[in-house]
Amino acid sequence: MLTAPNAILFVFGEKWTGMAPLVAAVAPVMPLMAVQIVCSPATNATGDPRI
Repeated sequence: MLTAPNAILFVFGEKWTGMAPLVAAVAPVMPLMAVQIVCSPATNATGDPRI
């Protein structure tokens, strides 16, 4: 999140620097999304005592 402006500048160039606030806003959510994807079988089985 803190390095988004520099990372965007390095990877995409100056043309895409306007995208940095969007990337910075999405960055904290990505680790949570990764955990949800890894644990999706467990979260899908929640509430089903047979599993």
